[in-house]
Order: sequence, then structure tokens, then C-alpha cells
Amino acid sequence: MAIQWVTGQAARAQRTAPYRVQRLGPLDPYFTWAASTRTVGPDDWFPVLIQLRSGLDPDGDPLPNAARFAKTARALWDPWMRCAPWYESPAAGLHDTRFLCAWIRSRFFEATDDKGRRAVATYVERFAFGMPVGQVPLDHLPQAPAAFPTSSEAASPPAVTDTAVIGVVDDGIAFAGERLRTRDGGPRVRFFWDQRVPRRELSFVPGLPVPYGIEWPATTPVPKQAAGPESLDELFAASTFAGRLDEEAVYAAAGQDQVRVDARHGTHVLDVAAGVATGAGTPATKIESLPVVAVQLPDVIAGDAAGHLLEPQLLDAVRYVIDRADRAVKAAGSTGPAPVVVNLSYGLMGGPHDGTSLLEGAIEELVAEREAKTGAPLAIVIAAGNSALARCHATLQLAAGELRRLQWSVPPASTTPAFLEVWLGHARPDLPEPAVSVRLIPPVATTNDAPFVDAGEYAELLDTTWGTTGTPSIQGLLATVSYVRETDPVDGSGYCNERDMVLLAVSATAGADPVRAFAPAGTWTVELQNGGAADVEIHAWIRRNDSPFGYRTGGRQSSFVDEAYRVFDDAGRLVERDESGPHDSAIKRSGTLNGIATGASAVVVGAVLGDSGRPAPYTSCGPAVVQAAMEQPSRAGPTVSAVSDRSLSRLGVLGAGTRGGATVAMNGTSVAAPSVTRRLAEQFAAGTTSTADALVAISSPHPGAKLAADSPRIGPRKLDVPGPGARPVWLAERGATR
Repeated sequence: MAIQWVTGQAARAQRTAPYRVQRLGPLDPYFTWAASTRTVGPDDWFPVLIQLRSGLDPDGDPLPNAARFAKTARALWDPWMRCAPWYESPAAGLHDTRFLCAWIRSRFFEATDDKGRRAVATYVERFAFGMPVGQVPLDHLPQAPAAFPTSSEAASPPAVTDTAVIGVVDDGIAFAGERLRTRDGGPRVRFFWDQRVPRRELSFVPGLPVPYGIEWPATTPVPKQAAGPESLDELFAASTFAGRLDEEAVYAAAGQDQVRVDARHGTHVLDVAAGVATGAGTPATKIESLPVVAVQLPDVIAGDAAGHLLEPQLLDAVRYVIDRADRAVKAAGSTGPAPVVVNLSYGLMGGPHDGTSLLEGAIEELVAEREAKTGAPLAIVIAAGNSALARCHATLQLAAGELRRLQWSVPPASTTPAFLEVWLGHARPDLPEPAVSVRLIPPVATTNDAPFVDAGEYAELLDTTWGTTGTPSIQGLLATVSYVRETDPVDGSGYCNERDMVLLAVSATAGADPVRAFAPAGTWTVELQNGGAADVEIHAWIRRNDSPFGYRTGGRQSSFVDEAYRVFDDAGRLVERDESGPHDSAIKRSGTLNGIATGASAVVVGAVLGDSGRPAPYTSCGPAVVQAAMEQPSRAGPTVSAVSDRSLSRLGVLGAGTRGGATVAMNGTSVAAPSVTRRLAEQFAAGTTSTADALVAISSPHPGAKLAADSPRIGPRKLDVPGPGARPVWLAERGATR
């Protein structure tokens, strides 16, 4: 075996040449990895999350918003670009938004407008690539009419104040569960979008007004299009025998093979957010009258623990929820836009962690535009994350001329790649650009020394026995180092952030593929050399790469190692806060918030124990990283905390399994978040018109002593327990049946 480093732009250019992106500025380094490993094929349709430029074009005309850009795309670039209808015909208040998800082919990067200008260079500020789901967008995607006037000049009707819509974006959603049915047995889910490609041909397929996957509305469209069921109502009716709904028949007909097992993440989350007992003799509750919109993420996204290519589908899902929320309340007789609460119990461990990622920017824009132009509150509820003790965040102050090392342990028998992001911080714009070089030293000998990679450069580690020596062979690729500069793109748009970022990727250390090399397991050394005259703050985050709940990816989590870091103290107790003195380590529990939960507008939910109110040991911790030109971080920690475990010995929160009256316990901030989603929806339906007021109504401040010690972990407030007893009533119902 001969292992050697290959450097220079030629290696990267050869990887990305089939994708026609050479003329672009800095590329998303994850796309370079996807291209190198052929995760994304050059002829595939693949999604991108786009942020459009604002201001004027070269002719002095206003640059288009997302609605006009989508319309232009349909007219000029249809062979290379498709957008969902909710961008061209947006929901109320969202006409002037500048973020959208588009499905493109690589030729889009060469597309020009009607004046011959290259489209990407003229219109696009920055973009991030997503993961293909294996299905070409529809050739004739219908442009659905908007629910309400969408021109920027048209005033929206007054917002609805007596209802709210609960949206859940997750995976493994058993939408026909008994706690998600009306009292007459019908579906409470008004719209269900399965973003996945069915694994087998369905016996009948409903209408498809979505760019990929399948949509099941609750009611049958008029006029009816097909002989088979086209709605959840018809699907339920076709699966009801002797007066009882056969859930197995429902899911089989709908292609929902994800819910064949006893418990799934999305089912549990949706039950906590919206489930209610509606059997004979149970009292009526407000929550059962609220419409529900659910989106199931594709397997390739939900099963990708790293989450680095999920942003486009998540934005698509959130926009879909808002669009269908307005349609649901309009169908019920209302005239205005609805308050909406969207639950995202998903996230990632990478990203800039300063609120400036593309998806966070899109969320900030959605909340601001929707609330300012319609008066209807929009709450995006996001789990804080569970990575405080994962040893996946490190912080360094790198002095001028200093060299520091991080030890990165990559485990054996991991069938998924490991990713480490190094973000170079400069919190003030008056500081000079960082002059940091990075190199990655593997735990095995190489034929040449590991190179230091400077700004804009690229290096890859190859096992040259797989192909001709020196040729960038896909089969022999073991690791890459890609340094993306903070500066604006040189020609056109690209991956652009306020900080330099270096992506270090290590291939899987095991697998069943007989025609490729696997990376060596062990401790990889990351060396960081500051060649500048100013100190530089370094933040490094390891992406998650173990198996998410419900998936068997074969991945094993990598982590930082440091002798100074203690997992347990001298008394054998778990160390939950960063230490000082001899145990001061570069590995930090702080700064571990979900990578899409560091913006200012999201409702971020931390986790506490039900019996004591103490933070759950794993709950991720603030603060966010300070943005350039700002003095304070976008958030100090979670917005609010909620129960994720009944106690340290009784882990989890009770919720629905995938069949009938099944009850399962799951824990994590992902099951704390839907408790807040539920309560916010109840407040909005009671007439509360702002998210801030609703949060005050449903929560109480933590005691002063607890705030002083744990505010970055649990936030300033804790969700109140409604009604008598120690648990929320919907969980007490389930506990009584165990």
C-alpha cells in the first residue's frame, strides 16, 4: 500500500470538472467531497439552497425576489432548473423573500438570462448544495394558485386569531395513528408530504403538486383525477374494515415502509406536538381542532447523521408547511393567513454557529416577512441538540506565529465518512485576515509529508495502489483538506461566509465495497499554524456520523481526544461543565448548539429533567459565536427548556409508537421541542399574536441560582406543566395505560 498526498487546484478541478462549476467562486467544500466520491452524479438533478442578491442589476433594474426568479427560471432555464410552486406563488407575506430551494442540473451554472448574462453571477448571492433523492423533478409541475394575494403591494387579509397550524418536519411519521384521528375516525393531518421516492410502485398514486415525493391531502381534489384514493380521507375509507381502520393497510397503500418498526422518531415527535386521545368519554381539547401539516424527509437525508446536505429539503419543507397551513384554514372558512408553529427536531453539529448559515438566514427572513406583512405569528421551534458531552467541539486561541494541534480520533469499523470543520474567527472587521495554515496527519506512514493547506488551497490523501500513481482516483481517496476563504466570490457566486472555513474529511474506515480503499482508523493529528501578526480564534466542530435513531448506517462517531479533558471527576461524577486549571481543555461543552439553531428568531429548546429541573447532561450549550462587526452573540443559549427525561433513572418522554395505542419513551432535545410547539400553538389559537408573548404565557423564569450556573444550557425560562400533576396531561394519559 502506497499512501501519498496530492495538492493543488488541478486535483480539485478534476473532481468538479463534470459539474461545470470551474468559473464559480469558492465552492461549498461538501460539494467537492460529494463530487469526489460521486455522491452526486454530474447528470443528476440535485437541490441547491439559494440566496438571491438584493439591489440593482447591471442595467439598474431591481434584482428579482424569489417569486420572480422562479418565474424567470420556468421561462428560460426549464431544462436545468425547477422550483416548487410555493416559491413562484408564495403564501401570504412571503412575496419578497430572497431564499429558495431549486432543483438544478449542472448546466444551470452556464445558463444565461435573456440579455446573455450568466444567471448565477448576476442573480445569486450564495448557495449550498443538497443531496439528491433519486427522482427527477416532474416534467410538468403544476403552478398552484396562491391562497392569498401575493404582490408586495397587496395587503393581506387580517390574520386568523382563533386557530393555529402545527407543522412537523421529521422522518418515520405514522400519520394514521389513533391520536392523530378526529373523533369520527378521519385524519387530523390536513396535508402530508412524503419527500421520499417510493421503494416500490404504488397501486395508486395521488396527484403530485410537489416537485418530488408524494403529497397526500386530507380531502379529495375537485375534480377527482384517478380511480384510486387521492386523499387521506379516501385512503382511510379504503383501509377501514368492519368499522375499524387497518393502519397496516394505510401505510402499505401509501408506501410508508418507514413505520414497519415499533417506534420512529417522527411519530413520537408528532404525537408530543399534536397527539390527543379522542376516544369515547374523553373530554374535548383545543389541540384536537388544530390542523396539522407533516413533512417526511427522504431516507438519504434523515439517515445522514452528518446532516451537511439537508438544508434545501428543510427549507422546502418549511415553505410547504406555511403554504398548506394557509390553505387548510381557508378550506375551513377563514379568510386570512394562519399562525403557524413549525417543529424541527433535526439539526447538525457543524456550521459557523453564528447565525449566518444559509438555512438560518432563510428562517430569519421567513419569520420577519411573515409577521411584518400579515400579523400572523410564525414560530420555528428547533431542538438545541444533544452534543454537549460528545467531545466534538474545540476552541483555540492561536497566537501569532504559534502552532497548535488537535487530536481527532476516527474509530475503526465505521462505514460512514468523518468530517471536521475548522472555522477561523475574526469577530471585528478591523482585524487583519487570518493567515492560518492547516494540515492533517494520518495515523499511518505516507510517502510524502502532509502539506500545510493555505487559504483557497486543496489537498487529498490517496492510496495510489487504486489506480495510476498520482492520478486522483475515486477508489483510492482516503481524506481531503479544503480551505474556503471568507472573501466574496471572484467570478459569480458560491459558498460565502463571514469566516474562513477548512473542511477535513476522512473516508469510511470499513465497508462492503470491494473496489475501494478505506481510511486508516486511529488518531489523526490536525496542525494549525498561525503565520500572521494577529491572534486568531479557532472553533472546530466534528460532524455527527453515527447512526440516527431508526437507521443502521454502520457509522461510528469520531471525537476529539485530550488528556486534560475529564469525562468524570475524582468522585466518579459526570463532568457537565467546562473546567479550568489543570483540566482546562481545548475540547468544550460550551458552544455546542445545533448548527441551525444559532439565529436570533428561532425558538430553541434545551432539555431538563422532569423530577429536578436540572439540565439533561447531554443538552447542547451556548453561546453562539460572535458574528463579525457585532459585540454580542446572536444568542447566549436556548430560548426555553422543556422536559426530555422524567429523571436520570427514568429516561425519556412518553409518546406514541407506530401502531394503535403503542407507547414508547424517547429522550433528547428533539422530544423536548415538540412540547413547546404544542403549547405555542395553543396560545396562538387562543388569540396571542406574538411568539414572545406566547412564550411568556407558557413558561416561567428559572430561579436565579440556576440561571447563574446553567443559563447557556437551558435558557432563561422553563416550560410550565399545564394542569394538575407533575406531567403534561397528554403524557399523563399515556402513563395511565402503562
